[in-house]
Amino acid sequence: MNSEFTPDEINCFALQSEAARSFMRTCVPKAAFLPAYEHKDVITHVELSLDGLILCVVSVDKVITLWRRVDGFGKWTKYQKFKGHSGAIWRVRFAHPSFGNLLATCSIDANIFLFLESPITKSGRKAFWQHQTTLKYYTSAILDIRFAPFFHGLMLAACTAHGHVIVYEAHDPLNINYFNLIYDIKLGTRLSTIDWNPGRYNEIPILVVGSNSPEVPNDKRLTVLEISTNAPTIRENIQFEPILPNEKVQCVKFAPQIAATYTKMAVATKRRILIYGFFFEKSGKTEKGQAMTRPPRLLGEICDDISSEVMTLQWNSGGAALSVMHDDGTIRIYKQTFGSAFVKIVTINPPSHLLQDKGDTGMPPNHVARHNS
Repeated sequence: MNSEFTPDEINCFALQSEAARSFMRTCVPKAAFLPAYEHKDVITHVELSLDGLILCVVSVDKVITLWRRVDGFGKWTKYQKFKGHSGAIWRVRFAHPSFGNLLATCSIDANIFLFLESPITKSGRKAFWQHQTTLKYYTSAILDIRFAPFFHGLMLAACTAHGHVIVYEAHDPLNINYFNLIYDIKLGTRLSTIDWNPGRYNEIPILVVGSNSPEVPNDKRLTVLEISTNAPTIRENIQFEPILPNEKVQCVKFAPQIAATYTKMAVATKRRILIYGFFFEKSGKTEKGQAMTRPPRLLGEICDDISSEVMTLQWNSGGAALSVMHDDGTIRIYKQTFGSAFVKIVTINPPSHLLQDKGDTGMPPNHVARHNS
C-alpha cells in the first residue's frame, strides 16, 4: 500500500508518527468518574467543550447536566441541570468558541435545541445556560448533529431516523435566534452518524453520513455529500471498502487536519475501525477552492480480538491518537505509527463496582454511558 503514496505523503506519515510518540511520552491518561445519579435513566452522550473546561451530559430522562472543571485539571463541579426536550435526548455538541459558548442538542422528539451561556455580569451574577431557539423538524427523530468548521460559518447538520440529512445556517452568527433550513437531502435509509470534513477554508465542505441499519446495501452504508453554494452533490460513485455485508456503521469521525496533505476519517463498525484518507486537489469543475478528486483510500485497520462492540470514537487534538469506547465501558487508545499502522498503547477499564452492578441480563447499569443509535 505504501507504494501508492507520494514522498510528501510518506513524510506526513513519519511526522505524525513522531508527534504521536512525543505526545504519549508526556501524557498519561487519567480517569475521573462523575456521579451519574444526577440522571435517572441511560446516559446517551457526553461531550467536552473545545477548551476542555465544560462537560455536558444528556440522557434518556430528558435532562441536561453541565459540569465545569476547576483548579486546572482537577475537580469537576456541577453548575447547572435542567430539562431539555420532551423526548429522550440523543446527542449534544458544542459550537466553535468564536460563536460564543453555544451548544445544540437533538432528540427523538424531532427537535434541535440551541442553548447559549450568558456572560458573567459586573454584579457578579454567575453565568448560566439559557434556551435560545428551537429548530423544528417534523419528519422523524434526529439521531446525530454536528456543527460545521467555523470558517464555513455557523452551520449545523443533522441526520434522521427516516434517512434525511438536514443543514441549517445562521446568516447572522451574532443572532442565533434565526436559523434557515438550507438543505433537506433524502437518502432513503436510517442514518445514525454524521461528521464534517475539518478541511481548510478553500476546500469544498463535505459531510459523511453513516447508517447502522442491517437492511442497507454495502454501497449505502456510508454516503459522501459535497455542500456547495448551489446544491449539495451526492458522490454515489465513492465506495468504502472493505465494509462487509451486514456490518453496521456505528460512528464516523474526522481527525483534525494539522499541516497534512490529506484528511483522515475513522469509521467504527461493531468489531473494528477502518481509517480512510481523503485527498483534495484543485479542480476546474468547482466554483472555487479544492475538491475531492479521487476516492478515499484505506490507510489502516484496527481489528482486535475483543468481544465487546465499538460504540464511539474520538481523535486527539493532533490527529495521531484515536480513543475507542466499547459497550462494556472500556476505552482503548491507539496511536499511529509509520506506515499507517495503529498500535494500542493503553486500556482504561471502568471501575470494578460498575461491573459488579450488572444485572442478570449482563447489561450495564443505567449510569454507564452508552451510545446506541
